[in-house]
Order: sequence, then structure tokens, then C-alpha cells
Amino acid sequence: MAQLTALDDEVKSLKVEKEILQTKLTDTRGASAQSAASMYALQTAYAHIEKKYLQVKKQMEELWRERSKLKRTITTFHGNVPCDDLRFRMEEMRACNEDLHVRLNMGAEAFKMKFVECRQLEDQLKKVTRTSSV
Repeated sequence: MAQLTALDDEVKSLKVEKEILQTKLTDTRGASAQSAASMYALQTAYAHIEKKYLQVKKQMEELWRERSKLKRTITTFHGNVPCDDLRFRMEEMRACNEDLHVRLNMGAEAFKMKFVECRQLEDQLKKVTRTSSV
């Protein structure tokens, strides 16, 4: 879209330049000696501007074709994968992620409890082994 805007601005500036040259042409028609030279210069400038305009117009047409092609591709993609299905899958994945997070926290708590219990039992075992050896 930025390229289209830039090309459109360039086309507008070329049109303004053309109008300025045409105005100068009408102003210089009074002097016949300078008129032929001015006319040639204006015709050359006009040919150059027209050539530039055709190039810009061709580029704009190519960009519009590319834009249309991209729109069709996006439409095709959206047609193949329904939005509702994508949203459903995303919600399902979020729910699964939250469930796994909760399970992980529960497992961590259970591990902490078992670890503390194991330490207590080890301490008791050490005490029993000390008293039995004495």
C-alpha cells in the first residue's frame, strides 16, 4: 500500500509538472523565434513525462494484481481453516496448558510432602540405629 501511495504521489507530481510546462508553452507562443525552441523543449519534456506516467501506471497495475493475488490467497487460507476451528483449538490448548500447570503444582506439593516425610523417617532411623548400637 505504501508503494501504491508513493507511486500515486509521483503520478500527481508529474501531472503538475505537465500543467506547468503547458502553461509555459502558452506564455511563450508570443515570441515566434523562441517559440519553436520552446515548443521542442516542451514536447521533449511532455514525452518524458508521458513515458514516466506510463511506467508508473504499469507498476501500479502490477501492484494491484499482486494485492488481488494476496487477497485470494488469504481468502483461500481462511476457507481451508475455519476461524471457529482455530479459536476452538486455541481455547482447548489453553485449557490443557492450565490443567498441566495445575497438575505440575500439585505434583510439586506432593513431592515436597514426601521429601519432608522421608527426611523425618531418615532422622528416626538414625536415632534408632544410634540407640541400638549403644
